[in-house]
Amino acid sequence: MSGRRSGRVRREADLPSASEIAAVPTATRPVANREETIVKKLLISTALVGIVVSGGVAFDAVSAPEATASACWGQITQTKGKNYTGCGRAVHFNIIKNSTKKYGNTVGANAWSFEKLCYPNVTQYGMVRA
Repeated sequence: MSGRRSGRVRREADLPSASEIAAVPTATRPVANREETIVKKLLISTALVGIVVSGGVAFDAVSAPEATASACWGQITQTKGKNYTGCGRAVHFNIIKNSTKKYGNTVGANAWSFEKLCYPNVTQYGMVRA
């Protein structure tokens, strides 16, 4: 009868009781229980990490309203920038070392804002709402 099961059906009376199972030392309990515990702990910790990370992303999205403005402008260089559709009026700017800000023309949706000149010593440039 190698590899075959006996035809005997287990009855409830044949199974150990909960107190008998609890009396067995942990080291001799089946390994499957420990593996199941590890898997459960892993799933719970993964879920908690997911909740914390998603909460952090949601918090960042709420606390950073200027992040939505980045979708309004694009193709920004030192001399020009494009204002996309549906974002209101905008203007290109240059911050020049030891000088004042220089602004390009104010434009509406789907238009380019250009600087009048190509300035030297530009330390920062970009687009802002007008």
